[in-house]
Parts: sequence; C-alpha cells; structure tokens
Amino acid sequence: MLLVLALSPCAARAQGAPVSGADRWHDIAARIEPATLVSVRLKDGSHTRGIILGVDSSSMTLVPKTRIPVSARDIRFDDIASIERTKQGMSPGSKVVIGAASLVGGLLLMMAVAFANYD
Repeated sequence: MLLVLALSPCAARAQGAPVSGADRWHDIAARIEPATLVSVRLKDGSHTRGIILGVDSSSMTLVPKTRIPVSARDIRFDDIASIERTKQGMSPGSKVVIGAASLVGGLLLMMAVAFANYD
C-alpha cells in the first residue's frame, strides 16, 4: 500500500495536460517586460529584432528595429523557435565619431610630445 501511495503523485502529474511549445513561449514572453529589445527566431528560419509592445493569449506584438521605421507586427507563439533578450548597441554613426575623435586626440598628443622635445 505504501508503494501505491508513493507512486500516485507521479501518476497524477504525468496525466496532466501536456504543455505545448506555444504555451512555453507565451510564458516566457509574458515575463519579459514591455519595451524590451528582443531577438526572435521563427520556425521558418527568419530572424527579427524588435521591441515587445504587448502579449496576448496567442501572439505578441513586436515593433521591428530597422533603420526605416515600420509598423508593429503580431507574431504567433506557434511560429516561434526562440526568443532572446538583446542589448542596445552603438549606432554606426557613434562608432565613426568615437574613431575620429580618438584619431584626432592621438595626433594632438603626438604633436604635443614632439613640441615638448623640440630644441
């Protein structure tokens, strides 16, 4: 009888409704706060980076992060292969300005050293 009682909770858990992939993606997307930048890979192999606006029972609303603004799109949880949080990176313009400023600063430093050693 002890064996039957010990195995009954396992049997009760095993008979529960199976959790589908869509339900798991819904749970993950619901835990991510709105306005978070995410990377979403779909089952068809396409990839989208964007900001989550909201989550409902069957899909999430995502604004793709592109150079040219586009409208929000709904992505069904059945179509999702993976969701990852991503960090906001520097824009290409920022990288160019930092590189140019470093170059000018280096040249000014070399000129200052050259003038200090000039006799």
